[in-house]
Amino acid sequence: MSGAKLSRMNFWLFWGGSQSVLRQLAAVVALTSLILTSATCWAYWSHGSIGRSLSYLNGDRVHLETAVAKLGVVQAGKSYETKVPIDNLGDRPLLLLGANPSCGCVTLDPFPVTLAPRSRYELAVRYVPDFNRQGPVLVRVFTDDGRRPEIQIQVIAEAITPDPAKPAGRDNSDTDLQLEPVASAPSSGH
Repeated sequence: MSGAKLSRMNFWLFWGGSQSVLRQLAAVVALTSLILTSATCWAYWSHGSIGRSLSYLNGDRVHLETAVAKLGVVQAGKSYETKVPIDNLGDRPLLLLGANPSCGCVTLDPFPVTLAPRSRYELAVRYVPDFNRQGPVLVRVFTDDGRRPEIQIQVIAEAITPDPAKPAGRDNSDTDLQLEPVASAPSSGH
């Protein structure tokens, strides 16, 4: 018997033949699928989403499902409001201390706000675009969490000035969050 045939035979004998290798590969694939399915079920059962579970496993107490509030196309001078959910994944209360928007065109709920353990708070973000504003507005929210003392939310909108001679041609179809027009701009500057 030649040396090449002998080494091929030893390889297949070591692994138990070609059928055994395929069975082992199928067992590894099945076990991996079972582990991933179990982990996904645990994530949804324990925290409601994979993102929240990953934040929890990372040690974060504060979780934002989305850090971007896309308002779509809005009319300059009108007031719009959206809610940004903030989750407390920890076992003790979380304090939202305050916020600092990069533009006076954004106002928020009054602070401080206390989130009970394992609860969600929907922060109301009110936006009144002015005629000169270009680019996103950054809102920094400060917490008492030592690991994540600041969370950032971006408010993105395209402010347009309506032309009374033309009918409105665009809508808010690219909006991610629920958008509610407000009758008048809020007067408090929180």
